[in-house]
Amino acid sequence: MIITTPIEINSKNAPLSSRFGNAQYYAFFDGQNLTIEKNHNKGGASLLAWLQEKGVSHLLLKEVGRVPCAWREEQNIALLYPRTPQPKVQDMVQIYFKILSKTSNRY
Repeated sequence: MIITTPIEINSKNAPLSSRFGNAQYYAFFDGQNLTIEKNHNKGGASLLAWLQEKGVSHLLLKEVGRVPCAWREEQNIALLYPRTPQPKVQDMVQIYFKILSKTSNRY
């Protein structure tokens, strides 16, 4: 399971961005490593291909938009929304482990 979120600055303490396709960076967390990568895509199919190539299963968004909703239906990417008023990258790590604990309790 890999979770990602768009951010505007290259910082592990960055706030989440509301510019989904045009965010400057994306933070990725796989359960062990938190990495930040430059977004060279400008939304659309190239962004989706990049996220799929990275193995993203969950997308943490500050706000919902039309494109991510379509991806949820077409690509089976789960959309997540933080419950904090000013979410940051570190919230993504906590959300990851909450998801993991819920899925492991199902079996």
